[in-house]
Amino acid sequence: MLFREMKILPKTAKTLPRRRKTAMRRKGAPQDFLKTKKWIGGIKTAAGNMKSLLEEMLVLSKSELAREKTEKINLSDIAEECALVMESAAYEKNINFHTDIKKDIFINGAADSAKRIISALIDNAVKYENKGGSVTVSLSQNGQRAVFCTRNKLSFISKDDIEHIFERFYRSDKSRHSNEGHGLGLSIVKNLTEALGGKINAQSIETDGTTFTVTFPAVKK
Repeated sequence: MLFREMKILPKTAKTLPRRRKTAMRRKGAPQDFLKTKKWIGGIKTAAGNMKSLLEEMLVLSKSELAREKTEKINLSDIAEECALVMESAAYEKNINFHTDIKKDIFINGAADSAKRIISALIDNAVKYENKGGSVTVSLSQNGQRAVFCTRNKLSFISKDDIEHIFERFYRSDKSRHSNEGHGLGLSIVKNLTEALGGKINAQSIETDGTTFTVTFPAVKK
């Protein structure tokens, strides 16, 4: 199913310029330069969204079909780096951004995959937190498990949504009101997490916010 979708998308993207020229020749096509420019801009945006979707699907297919070379990696360093990158985005939304990342927690895995997982979850937390809210990013070790969490204080996911949130192409009611994403982000995160031997879950309480938790088998330094 995934590969059939991936074959269709490039063909559709290639037809957009041809469709644009044909539409402009039709009676009633916008003649005013500014309107035409805006119209063409919309087509370019759609093509860009399609390209982004294709790239996400390629990442998803790789996570399903292949395991990257693994090595002992410092998950604490990766979490610190990802959190630092997202701190400015939180500041722009007037979100209080807190970190509680314990030092020198190691796992066996691919650094790129671990970075993608953590970056996506922090980005998701900041993106869906309300202005003036707070996001907490934490990493700790519980016995032989490394535990990474993101928590949104003011963001709530309904029970119906949370049951499907890791499914491919699923978008919650809240995310449907924005043009960001295609419903593949958390599906990719889940696949990458499981490829590294980890588990992911989400919990949301209306009075306490939303928490995503990822656990990996920890290894000694």
